[in-house]
Amino acid sequence: MLTPERSQAARGQLQWTRERLALEAGVGVQTVIEFELEQGAIAPAIIAALTGALEAAGVDWAALDSGGRL
Repeated sequence: MLTPERSQAARGQLQWTRERLALEAGVGVQTVIEFELEQGAIAPAIIAALTGALEAAGVDWAALDSGGRL
């Protein structure tokens, strides 16, 4: 499950800005900011879009979960 912390770590792994994640996921930059700063409820469809964009870019969840980066 994508959490704000995992989103930030995945963006770091990919060297993506919040703007890039928003573009790739088809959501607004403010939505990414609100999600990562835990400001309000984010719809499951938005979280799925963010997750899908990160996975399509090849994020290595196992490396993130073990504290590593590519």
